[in-house]
Amino acid sequence: MICINCGKDNLEDAVFCRHCGVKMAHNSEKPAETSSNSGSENSDIKIRYTLDDCLRGGTSEIESVSTEDTLIHKPMGMKWYSFIVHIQLWLFMISLLVNGARFMFGLQYVDKRDAVYGAFPAVKYVDFLYGVAFLVLIVFAFITRKLLAQYREKGPRWYLTICAVVNVLFPVLYIIAASTASRVSVSAWINVETIMNLAFGVVYFVLNYVYFRKRRGLFEPYKA
Repeated sequence: MICINCGKDNLEDAVFCRHCGVKMAHNSEKPAETSSNSGSENSDIKIRYTLDDCLRGGTSEIESVSTEDTLIHKPMGMKWYSFIVHIQLWLFMISLLVNGARFMFGLQYVDKRDAVYGAFPAVKYVDFLYGVAFLVLIVFAFITRKLLAQYREKGPRWYLTICAVVNVLFPVLYIIAASTASRVSVSAWINVETIMNLAFGVVYFVLNYVYFRKRRGLFEPYKA
């Protein structure tokens, strides 16, 4: 079914377009109620869809707001999803490549690389493995983008997993590994920037979890 608003393809029984959120024109079950206040020039028009509409279209595709006895449904926006698929994940893969190279060759220490590796030789191996892990994640990021672009059910889960790994798990593991390799306390490897980055990673994960949970009905299980 082609959306008359954006021209993109949708499932045949879709009630709302999963690209732009507009209600599909093929559905004839659109009972409407209008409520107006006498003496008021501007009347509020309230549209109420049947329960069958909601079930066929997926309850996660709409937001419901109860106003008096009328149920108002608003299509969910997909701009953040489009940004993730078309821009963010590509930039993310580039950043993984850059950071992977930085840690593999110790470029994060700039002109102090020789001094750091001279004092703590084992840290060199930790950095190298950390950089390799970033490069491996590029493959998973590419697969994640493909799953999201095809509206696969696993797409959001893969994206959230990558967010948790890169923003929270990897930094924590690196701090522990570097502290162990250098035999320096963990606190020496933690600064304000590290704490802020970890906090941002947690908040970012939670916000995206809520975002995709509300839209879980848009993503279909894989069918061979």
